[in-house]
Amino acid sequence: MLKTVEESSFPSADPKEHILRDLGANALELLPLTDSKKRSEWGYAPAHYFALDYDLGMPDQTASTDFANVSQKCLDNKIRLIADTVMAFGYDPYGYINFETFHTVIGENPDKGDSDNWKSSRDWEPRKNWGGRLWRYNRDVKTYNPENGKKTKFTPARMFHRAHLAWWMSHYILGGFRLDSIENVSNWEFLREFRSDAYRHFKPIYGQDADIRDRFLIIGEELSMPIDLVQGPRKQADALWNEGFQQRVRAAIVGEGWRDNFEWTVKKMIDCTLLNFGGKALNYGGKVINYITSHDTENYRKERLCDFLDEFHLNTEEKKQRSKLAFACLLTSIGIPMIFEGEEFCDEGDQPLKDPYKQRDPVNWKRKNDPWRTDVFNCVSRLVKLRKESPALTNLTKGSTSFIHMDFDYSRRIMAWVRRAKRNGGTGGDLGSMVVVVANFSDEKTPGPVYHINGWPAKSEEQEWYEVIADHKSPDAGTETLRAWDVKVYKLVTG
Repeated sequence: MLKTVEESSFPSADPKEHILRDLGANALELLPLTDSKKRSEWGYAPAHYFALDYDLGMPDQTASTDFANVSQKCLDNKIRLIADTVMAFGYDPYGYINFETFHTVIGENPDKGDSDNWKSSRDWEPRKNWGGRLWRYNRDVKTYNPENGKKTKFTPARMFHRAHLAWWMSHYILGGFRLDSIENVSNWEFLREFRSDAYRHFKPIYGQDADIRDRFLIIGEELSMPIDLVQGPRKQADALWNEGFQQRVRAAIVGEGWRDNFEWTVKKMIDCTLLNFGGKALNYGGKVINYITSHDTENYRKERLCDFLDEFHLNTEEKKQRSKLAFACLLTSIGIPMIFEGEEFCDEGDQPLKDPYKQRDPVNWKRKNDPWRTDVFNCVSRLVKLRKESPALTNLTKGSTSFIHMDFDYSRRIMAWVRRAKRNGGTGGDLGSMVVVVANFSDEKTPGPVYHINGWPAKSEEQEWYEVIADHKSPDAGTETLRAWDVKVYKLVTG
């Protein structure tokens, strides 16, 4: 379970609180850490790849020491530390030393014969420099090779990025990287080298027998989700951001469909293995990162969840209920869940949603003490704990989810699904390894004093159903009524 955090985000937090530990996060993803051309914000403008951002150590200029302490604290609390890195473009000084060797400029009519001008997997779409200089990854030169001290033929930009990877891995105990705009890097061979190097540097941290796949993660950000990047012989990363989840969950919690009817919007949101990318199916849900909100908050329906719900003129109770519904979907879906900092208690934006203001808008942790926001935080924390402990939710294989109930009568939009653990290497599930979710995506409450869920799974005599969000045993599971926009998440307990 990933937690994405901006720079300078905790000044308003109570020093007695242990926010990440209380939430239950087991991974912390930090937005760009390299020293940046931009000041007092987390914008993507890397200038010095071998140094931490100067702003992180203000006012005492202690960035390296502070981050080393963060790294050690994460290790002590079994939290994987993931660093965001930008390799498509930079604001570095190499352009002043030998521009043609390290960089390329794309004009109005890019040369189709120069592969450094084009994105990796799209037909003739030029790369974007976003105000920086594009790195050149496809031109070899014969010069001094710092890796072996000899004069050899190689691509200097590749060597540069492999060198700063080694620096980060040797100075800090990182558990992964998030590669920004991965297709804009444009060279899949180099990305394979980077991923291989990252694993090689990581392995000694946990010993030669460590299962690196469970401890280290290379995440690619490319919103079109070209799944060749994460599966098959051309694999460059372990997981990709699933932008479609954000669009589907936001549509669902206001009763809308997204690129499908409502039923299939919810099904594809919960089970990403139902998705199809250019005729190719995703064969394992652990290859996607699901999120309700990301740091890209400036575009349509991408603002913070609380701000998004405010657009529908909802009162506090309604915002609380739909936020719980969104997080229940996120934390019971197939895929790796990521929570943008502050969303776990419905923080709201205090700056305009555009560059550079959104990059200077830290979380207001004092809002977490608002009673309704504390209620949301406690709900999310319980769901995170369930997510980590339940074999049914850690099973990310195709076929581990079944939709057992759909009620679209009389303006109702009620759906129920079951997540099951593996059994004997198959896709079935033991009775004790199930999670059942019942969600009402409508303004209509259920009719009568009893509401039956079709296909409710059986349990043994020794087991009882426990409703996680309300945090109590539920002898009426499968027949409980639902309020408008209500959600219930059940697990089985013994005794």
